[in-house]
Amino acid sequence: MPAAISELEALFENIEPGSSKALKEFLEQAAYKYRVGMGEYVFKPSHSVTEYIDFNLIKKGFSMHLLSSMSKHVRKYFKD
Repeated sequence: MPAAISELEALFENIEPGSSKALKEFLEQAAYKYRVGMGEYVFKPSHSVTEYIDFNLIKKGFSMHLLSSMSKHVRKYFKD
């Protein structure tokens, strides 16, 4: 896989025309999931389950599609 985003976009376009736009959206979604996952879930002290009973945290969890499969998520963006 190429390290440069422009080369990665070109590779995606070569495999599936029009997919570089979907790649950008997919990577933006992945960045959001990483920020929320690491910041709101992983780095909690985890002394009690009550730390996770928070409306905003639950709302963010649903926006991250925690209960969906990765395959289904990827298929929203790419066919190949």
